[in-house]
Amino acid sequence: MRTIKYIVLHCTAGPQNQKIEDILSYWKNSLGWKNPGYHYILRPDGIAVNLFPIDKVANGVAGFNKEAIHISYIGGIDKKGQPIDNRTPEQKATQIELITKFKKIFPNAVVLGHRDFSTDQNGNGIIEKWEWIKSCPSFDVRSWMEAINYEKFARPSGIVYKLNYPLIKDSKVLEIQKALNRNGAKVTEDKIFGKETHEALLAFQKAKGLVPDGVAGPKTAKALNITL
Repeated sequence: MRTIKYIVLHCTAGPQNQKIEDILSYWKNSLGWKNPGYHYILRPDGIAVNLFPIDKVANGVAGFNKEAIHISYIGGIDKKGQPIDNRTPEQKATQIELITKFKKIFPNAVVLGHRDFSTDQNGNGIIEKWEWIKSCPSFDVRSWMEAINYEKFARPSGIVYKLNYPLIKDSKVLEIQKALNRNGAKVTEDKIFGKETHEALLAFQKAKGLVPDGVAGPKTAKALNITL
């Protein structure tokens, strides 16, 4: 297996109805690539399409591909062709699932966006917008990871409904969110098990005199009047 130092997030810089077949054709016929640009492409519905084995080198970021895994979401531009973070909740959830999967295998790998590999041309220690190779992935990866408390809460576990396991997609998550809202919470019902749902369930557990363990276990489910 290759040594992996980077898990790189990309966007396809196309509309969200972009076809994967067209992307593959562009790489092969227009760029002349033998290998694809990404290992995974994420459809708007969150389905991860594996284009290339991770033990093989894809063409995501010139000069860094031998040590990188590349994950891209379909989208990244608006109707006028301008960069925009238009990831669907499902795409965000799948990004986290794949990051968590590969961080478990390669714990020292750093998660970056394509534009984070840009050169600091003026030497001020900051990669500024005018220095970006490109806008891809149309959002700041470090800020996003910090906002969802990834490093603090992402702990791969066999327990699916632990609240310190972020952004899990599942109909059961939606059921938990709906139940929390029936009990006075105001969480977004998006099937994403992130910080907002985490904090709401902890508050619910405390209010009901339950152990605030961050797990939607049997007692918590009973108090929410749901079945997991």
